[in-house]
Amino acid sequence: MAFVKDFSLAPAMNLGYPPCQFKVLLPGTYDPPTNGHLNILRRASRLFDAVQVVIAVNPSKSYLFDADERLSMMTELAHGMSNVSVSTWNGLIVDFADRIGVHVIVRGFARCGLRLRVRAVPDEQVPEPEDRDYFSCPPTRSTR
Repeated sequence: MAFVKDFSLAPAMNLGYPPCQFKVLLPGTYDPPTNGHLNILRRASRLFDAVQVVIAVNPSKSYLFDADERLSMMTELAHGMSNVSVSTWNGLIVDFADRIGVHVIVRGFARCGLRLRVRAVPDEQVPEPEDRDYFSCPPTRSTR
């Protein structure tokens, strides 16, 4: 498996999105959205051509806010970021990624890092994505 270090090479790899566009998925429950979520969203929107935020909805879990409220809050946080779109999904995140043709999943994690999960090989091989961690921001607090 190859980790794409030079994002200008991505269109040549035929990953299923328009030429010269590197689209990533930013999944989470966002219950509620936090300053950390906003930090990762802003950073991803500057790093990538398109960011698809997907709000995970699991009917067997209880949430502080319902899916529509979380969608509204994340849409408001993404206001002004023209390359960001927000939606909800009630299935597996990898299925959503496959549906929209995204091969990179961006995740925030504790201690303010940025994790990229990359799947840059044909789907038939179904490899485990590689992780790359980047630490570069100060700690953030929850907005609760």
